[in-house]
Amino acid sequence: MLRGFKPPKGSILLLQSEIEVENCSKVTNLPIIDEAFYGSRLGSFLSEIKGHPWVKTTLGFKCSSETVLPDAKWSSLLSTLQVPAIDELYYGNAIRQFVDELNALGVLVDNTGTTVMIAGRFKSLLSSSSLDPANVMVLLRCIREMNLTMSLQHSELQWLSSEKWLKTRHGFRAPDESIIFSSKWGQLMLFVDLPLIDDVCYGTGIYKFRDELEKLGAITDFAWGASIVAKGLHSPIEAELLDADGIISVLECIKSLMSQSLDDPFVGDFLKNIANSRCLKTTNCYNMPEDCVLFDSSWECILNRSDDPSIDETFYRSNISAYKNQLRHVGVKVDPQDVCSLLSGHLLSLTDTASITRIYNFLNKFQWSPKDLNRDNSQVWIPDPTGWQGLDKSYSKELLPVFSSAFGVPENPSIKGYLQLWDNWASMNNSKVTVEKCSSFWRYIVDNWNPHVEETQKQNLTKVPATMSGQIHLIRKEEAFLADEMRLKTIFSSFDKAPPFVWFPNNSLSVPHRRLLEIYESLGVRKMSASRLEAAKSVNVLTVYKTDEPIEVCYRLMPCESTTVEVEKLKLVLWEKDSKRLCFDKSGYNGGNGDLEFVTSFANELAEGLLAHSRPKAAHSLSKIIQMGYIYDSKSDQTNAYPQCMTLFLFVIRTVYTYSAKLGC
Repeated sequence: MLRGFKPPKGSILLLQSEIEVENCSKVTNLPIIDEAFYGSRLGSFLSEIKGHPWVKTTLGFKCSSETVLPDAKWSSLLSTLQVPAIDELYYGNAIRQFVDELNALGVLVDNTGTTVMIAGRFKSLLSSSSLDPANVMVLLRCIREMNLTMSLQHSELQWLSSEKWLKTRHGFRAPDESIIFSSKWGQLMLFVDLPLIDDVCYGTGIYKFRDELEKLGAITDFAWGASIVAKGLHSPIEAELLDADGIISVLECIKSLMSQSLDDPFVGDFLKNIANSRCLKTTNCYNMPEDCVLFDSSWECILNRSDDPSIDETFYRSNISAYKNQLRHVGVKVDPQDVCSLLSGHLLSLTDTASITRIYNFLNKFQWSPKDLNRDNSQVWIPDPTGWQGLDKSYSKELLPVFSSAFGVPENPSIKGYLQLWDNWASMNNSKVTVEKCSSFWRYIVDNWNPHVEETQKQNLTKVPATMSGQIHLIRKEEAFLADEMRLKTIFSSFDKAPPFVWFPNNSLSVPHRRLLEIYESLGVRKMSASRLEAAKSVNVLTVYKTDEPIEVCYRLMPCESTTVEVEKLKLVLWEKDSKRLCFDKSGYNGGNGDLEFVTSFANELAEGLLAHSRPKAAHSLSKIIQMGYIYDSKSDQTNAYPQCMTLFLFVIRTVYTYSAKLGC
């Protein structure tokens, strides 16, 4: 020593230069070892000591740089990870009196050094796959013991949180990337692949350390695991995969995501997949969120829960209303205006008047009107409709405004509306209408008849009511007749295939008969007398010719250009319409008293010519009438027995046979 001999304990070996040692000895009274006395090699022994395994540790003799003198709190962790610590049982408690010396020799004697050593050893075990499940369980037990003396969130233990050492269903993950299973995750597992800590690997004993894992950062609730769920859902969820708890779990995830950020693309995809899932149970069935209503108890005075597709709150066994914002985000109708929009479309599927009326009241309560009113698609429920229905007969006065604002119902009916109603009747039920409907329609037309209504009718009304077989049918106006002469109507009504006559009400007080007759005529419906007169005139202009032998007629049909089918037929009478000639074989005519064959041929030719575009049965009936007229015309004393028949056809027959007589037939 520079100041005499001293025991090793308390002596100082300075490794600085000789000048620095000398200066230090002059200004201090420290027991500095006299290196000049021992020689310059004394300092080299220090590095030699550090490089040899001379320190007795819990794992045998180790170099001082591989050894720690730990705080007692680290002992269990050091033992678990097999970090060499000075064997205090070997050296005794006195070893802690040489902390500085041990530090000088390279032994790690403070917490920082100990942490570095532990972290290094931990990483080494991970890289060599030596951290088996048993070691993990022991490690967690050590962490539990350490938690009694220090916080697991201490910076000295961050290596436990940052390394990927927990075995999950997605492989090894860091604690904050791993989920500890609980019942709340059970339903989500059915449609999302979650990084759950692998209890097959560790056994169910891993759940004994739930608190320790959670403090290390492992995920236990949706507040931290929602983003993992969102990233793991890649398609809509099938209804059978979600029970009540599952939906609540999904809503909790959405709640957590909303508290963070909705801007991430995977969050948007997650919400879209939920919105497209038929996953919400209503009082009737499972629906997609956009087809569901979160019923507000304040609506119960207006609406029943069964009137709309309300979420079944009893099924979910919780106050699902607490998730109003989350449900709104996936499309559930929460706000009154949105509920009104859904209910307005729902109306078309309902048939219960009481339920429909409550919905109308709900729409009226919140003064709802659609953004784009489509009058053509708007429909209003009318109980027991007959004709054009005034809504004040079915609903209260207070409710009437909603029909105008929400459905475009005019305050007063228009001719366009009546014509649309008429067209609807014409397109259904075999074009049949009731007396009540028909009377209602034509009463409006008569009461509002003016040039505008007349012109609108002519342009748009194509069918008129006609009485056929005791029922009212809507037929093309070209096919109907006005029975302007009762005698003629009586004649034709006696036949089975009578022509269709336009309808008139039995009670002229409801719709005036004369006014309706004028309206029909203005619309182009043919009068019976006029149409028969025109037919008779077409006969009146004929030129009659005789032949000396039966008339040979050839009918030619060409199925294709190279094929011709011909049929020849002998006829006693032939009407050539194009040339306006009526030809007949004089041999069949005997001075007005021809035989039955000639009369039949004559009647058939005339009837078929007059009714060429009518039904065959109509021509057949006319042929019979002409035959009757001919027979009774030849017997003048019996003619008066059939005045009505002769009024119609006598002049036709007489005209034709007058021409025949002129030829001397």
